[in-house]
Amino acid sequence: MANKCIALIDSGVGGLSVLSRLCEVLPEEDFVYFADDANLPYGNKTAGELEEIADKAVKTVLERFDADLFVLACNTLTAAAIDGLRKRFADKICLRRRFSRYALSCGYDREYGKRRKDSRVRQGKSRGGG
Repeated sequence: MANKCIALIDSGVGGLSVLSRLCEVLPEEDFVYFADDANLPYGNKTAGELEEIADKAVKTVLERFDADLFVLACNTLTAAAIDGLRKRFADKICLRRRFSRYALSCGYDREYGKRRKDSRVRQGKSRGGG
């Protein structure tokens, strides 16, 4: 399996701007971008359907890559599926804005970032939107 990587999940290409900026700030990191245009549009899906889509996306990436962190780059998917994803993949899920703000503000060290994500973001103590 490939080296550790950070995976971004989005419903299409809108999160590419987030990926671009993270690549600039974290040039030593490897990234995987999962663009789920097969299930568009997300707006007409139920919360249950979106949870299934998100769960399948994470599992698909994990089958092919050694992703140790997932950044949700889609607000619709985040709103519908974040609770379920955190229950199933607690140590791997992070919200786009929170991770991006953290990475851009103080640099990202994979081990420190994991502890920061676990202790602050998962417990809902990080500032800002998700």
